[in-house]
Amino acid sequence: MNTSSKNIFSAALGNLLEGYDFAIYAILAPILAVVFFPNLDPMISLMLVFSVFAFSFLVRPLGGLLFGYLGDQVGRKQALIISILVMSLVTLLLGLLPSYATIGIWAPILLTLLRLIQGIAISGEMTTAMTYLVEHAHQSQRGLLGSLVMCTGAGGAVISSALIALITAGVTEEQLFAWGWRIPFLLGGLIGLIVLLMRFQFEETVLYQTVKKRVKNKPSFFEYYKQLPYKPIVMAVLLTSIMAMSYYFVVGYFNAFLIETLHLPLNQVMMINFVCLLALTGLIPIMGIISDKLGRKPVLMSGIIGLILLIHPIFALLQQDEIYLVFMGEFIFVIIISSILATIPATLAEMFQVDNRNSGVSLGYNLSQAIFGGTAPLIALELTVMTQNLYAPAWYLLAGALVSLLTLLTIKESYQQPLK
Repeated sequence: MNTSSKNIFSAALGNLLEGYDFAIYAILAPILAVVFFPNLDPMISLMLVFSVFAFSFLVRPLGGLLFGYLGDQVGRKQALIISILVMSLVTLLLGLLPSYATIGIWAPILLTLLRLIQGIAISGEMTTAMTYLVEHAHQSQRGLLGSLVMCTGAGGAVISSALIALITAGVTEEQLFAWGWRIPFLLGGLIGLIVLLMRFQFEETVLYQTVKKRVKNKPSFFEYYKQLPYKPIVMAVLLTSIMAMSYYFVVGYFNAFLIETLHLPLNQVMMINFVCLLALTGLIPIMGIISDKLGRKPVLMSGIIGLILLIHPIFALLQQDEIYLVFMGEFIFVIIISSILATIPATLAEMFQVDNRNSGVSLGYNLSQAIFGGTAPLIALELTVMTQNLYAPAWYLLAGALVSLLTLLTIKESYQQPLK
């Protein structure tokens, strides 16, 4: 494996861990609700777990500011080292966290605090990896390498889903709630420390090194953000909204919906989620390659329009009694959103220049995640409870898709343009 391939592998592996770490919490939400918020109505406990999930996204813009500046002024490499270090330590601590039965109210308080710190670290991991991989890519492969960010993120969710499915099948329910839920967190933290050692061997992108050689004085944090172009950042926020919402419907909301609302067996729901996430992981790089041939806009637009047309039929399938129809609904959903997830990274990176690319991508992506992504499972549950209408979340997704579509129409095609 040559040096460039090692750099790409290490960046992608860290991002896989990011997807793994964050998906663990969402997938285990029904279990964590009992461990950290017992003695409450099950739906209220679940909503509190998703509230903590949402809070960890609200700090992502703060992480975007911090890691955006570090990535642009200190280097992509240093930002990626710091993010994986913090992320790994927090994941280990989550696996060691005492339950409510052990330390009372301090358990959910510490859970929330750790998730906030993790949210800051992850905000730097994914977006800096986007910048790093796209800058490493040849012009004809930016879509593919950019898609690896979402592919490995989804792959991390697949691994966590598979591991949790194995654990739930291999231990009793009592053991699962007592200690089984800790295993995925502890493994994630240990693997992260291994990735950290690999990242010390990183090399900066040639494009970044070339530009920074011409810049002698580094602006302060506040001076830097005063001169940042904010119009493309706003466009990035709006464009990314449907990706943020749809992905966390798969990782978070659908599981809770099928278990708590439709009362499907836990092991069946976990298996459906695992297969669908596996399919999503395989489809994303294929869509990335297609975007390198046809352009970002046609591929991205096909996914958004597909979601607009099929979101209500999908929700109809998710409410059926036959398990194969439920599976079909979630499977169609991931096929549609694969083209959205695949093209967003390269599209965002191509919207900015090298001296502000990491900041622009970090702010645009993380603001969208904070507003639309982390809140998606909670809002979907709230809408369902308030309206007593199981289709209410579908209308929410439809609104997000329309916002992204209108934004996409204003953006120029960039797949054949050289990075600057």
